[in-house]
Amino acid sequence: MRNTFKIVSFSAPSELIKEMQEVAKREHRTISELLRECFRQYSSIQTLKELGSKGKKAAKARKVNPKDVGYEVE
Repeated sequence: MRNTFKIVSFSAPSELIKEMQEVAKREHRTISELLRECFRQYSSIQTLKELGSKGKKAAKARKVNPKDVGYEVE
């Protein structure tokens, strides 16, 4: 299966662009690769936050407390 790519443009402060260019050069990657990785990580973190929130709500509904699981969930 072949991936199709679309070009996306965005604005960022020059300092940030310079830092991105430096990181890309140091890691032998393109800025596009870095941004794709950043988004994947961001998306994963958001998913984990959502799951954590749902878990807290489910625990509260079932009256589960930190003593029941052995640790405090932040």
